[in-house]
Amino acid sequence: MLSVFSGEGRNMTKTILRTALLVAGLATVGLGGAKASAQGVYPPGGVVVTVDKTSYVPGGPVSVTVSGCLAGEAVFVTINGTTLSGTADGTGKVTFNGVAPSAVGSYTTSGSCSSASVLGTSIIKVVAPTVAGTGVLPKAGGNFTLPVVPAALLVSAGAGMVVVARRRRQTSSTAS
Repeated sequence: MLSVFSGEGRNMTKTILRTALLVAGLATVGLGGAKASAQGVYPPGGVVVTVDKTSYVPGGPVSVTVSGCLAGEAVFVTINGTTLSGTADGTGKVTFNGVAPSAVGSYTTSGSCSSASVLGTSIIKVVAPTVAGTGVLPKAGGNFTLPVVPAALLVSAGAGMVVVARRRRQTSSTAS
């Protein structure tokens, strides 16, 4: 039997550890390489359309940025059926300001560059507007003050009758 502390056992343990480290290293490099190649924008070198918010109110302002174009190139974007055009800046980007659709729902916004055959898209999500807080809580439950007042009066009257009855007992017991 081999002992970990003997010469043969120590050499075998080192060999197993080296092999395990080599396999782990190769697996890490392999996975890292696959991950690195999957990153980035698809399609590579294509048009990217981004919106400034995750959701919009009906008819509210929308800001759409198209990137991935050549500097000085004509850029087009369609927001809610309206096509806007502009010129890409030195970084190949242009930002458009438009109006969100008036109905609640999800809408596709598309953008393109004059030299690109690829169309970039993004989703505009229009949600129902929320009412801004006024600091006042909404009324919940019923109007229970009307039954509470007579109940409080009856309890007070009963307490008063108890007090009067005790005084009468005390008076009648001291008089006898």
